[in-house]
Amino acid sequence: VRGAKKIKYNGRGDLLARVKVSIPKKLSKVEKEALESYQSVSHENPRERVFAP
Repeated sequence: VRGAKKIKYNGRGDLLARVKVSIPKKLSKVEKEALESYQSVSHENPRERVFAP
């Protein structure tokens, strides 16, 4: 993601974002089954880009 244009300079600025994630402490049986079902069809690895530049 590119930051906003700088007014007096060429190029772009930095874009800073704060993300707040709420993770439930317990899942119901239905919620757990739904997540497991999604995991079985998803081909993404959420940790793949954790330390990527």
